[in-house]
Amino acid sequence: MQQGVAASTSRKPSEVVPPREVPSSAHIVRNAGGIATEDALRSLIISHHLLGTREFIVINHTDCGMATFKDEALRKQLEQKTGSYPVVPAHFHAFDDLEENVRIQN
Repeated sequence: MQQGVAASTSRKPSEVVPPREVPSSAHIVRNAGGIATEDALRSLIISHHLLGTREFIVINHTDCGMATFKDEALRKQLEQKTGSYPVVPAHFHAFDDLEENVRIQN
């Protein structure tokens, strides 16, 4: 069984990865940027240890919105809109380089 961490794009999975390459038994964890964050890791651990998943993949896509901002700029924008500086989440995990973003998660 495969487990994947995929970006929370509005595109259907088949538009990101050809359907013949994604088995019907695959578990897909989607989040902004396809980042292996604590919540995604929790799902991966459960899938591996309780459901027998043995293979994991990270799927990112071109034109990802996470590459359009910096964490600090978003924090300032949120502070201006809400009147409070956000402390959670500690990181939004914005990135500049899509390939590097995938590489550092492997």
